Amino acid sequence: MSLKPVIVDEENQLVFLHTRFQNLVFLLTATKDVNTVMAFDFLYKFIDVLKEYFGQVEEESVRDNFVIIYELLDEMMDNGYP
Repeated sequence: MSLKPVIVDEENQLVFLHTRFQNLVFLLTATKDVNTVMAFDFLYKFIDVLKEYFGQVEEESVRDNFVIIYELLDEMMDNGYP
């Protein structure tokens, strides 16, 4: 069973967007009125940045470079906006 790439939580007005890359799942949460194309574009650009920094994006490289990834996210997002 595969999950839909966009899951809407009507009760809490939230949207969960995810994409799979190799053996990892990248998840983005947002309010219900989010531009889904922009959100997925951000996820794919984030994966591209990780590829540039670490060569291969896999579980071990994420685990070993968690602090750097956190700092990259902080630089790429400004108060929740890419």
